Amino acid sequence: MPLASCPPGPPLDTLQLMEPGIGTAPFNSAAWAFAMPLSGHRMLAELGAEAGAGACGARLRSRRGVDSTRWFPEVVRALGGLRVPGRLVAEGEICVLDAASRPDPQRLHERALHPGRRPGTSAVVLCLRDLLVWEGRDVRALPWLERRQLLHRLPLQGRRALQLQRTLRAEGRWLWQQAQALGRDCVHAYRCDAPYVAGPGIGWLRIPCAATAELAA
Repeated sequence: MPLASCPPGPPLDTLQLMEPGIGTAPFNSAAWAFAMPLSGHRMLAELGAEAGAGACGARLRSRRGVDSTRWFPEVVRALGGLRVPGRLVAEGEICVLDAASRPDPQRLHERALHPGRRPGTSAVVLCLRDLLVWEGRDVRALPWLERRQLLHRLPLQGRRALQLQRTLRAEGRWLWQQAQALGRDCVHAYRCDAPYVAGPGIGWLRIPCAATAELAA
């Protein structure tokens, strides 16, 4: 579907998150992209919103539908500085990253106890994973790979509070082995031709890591 044929994007409060299905074993496939888990708080981020948006015309909504705009002001400021044409809604995870860019769930928990950033707490990053609305159009029906290419057009360079989730095309087994070695609990797999569909589906898989897991044939 061409971008120009996509319908107008729905209001933020009506959008529902996609959930991962459960994969049984790691695999390699050029039709899929793979990523390490982010271990953060899932969010919808809106920019260029209608009346009621937060500072800089941006706002955040949690997985449970709670307005989280004032909780993470550095992310809201970074979103507001993007200056993209039209309205945008992206999905990602709020994380605290250590010096090696690894998620730190404990420091994230400490930060998320109160709105804003208090002295002694860590800065957060919104790691963008997917795209639902672009230039005011509903792009959920586009393939994951096309949505990902649109995300790459965002001017994120130099914005510490925003980054794209890193993905690796095809090499799912290798990434799963790296996740095992690092003590991660899973890897994520995204089917490149899949639309964004609310709820669990086959376009996004969570592949558990376990000492007894076997590689797919």
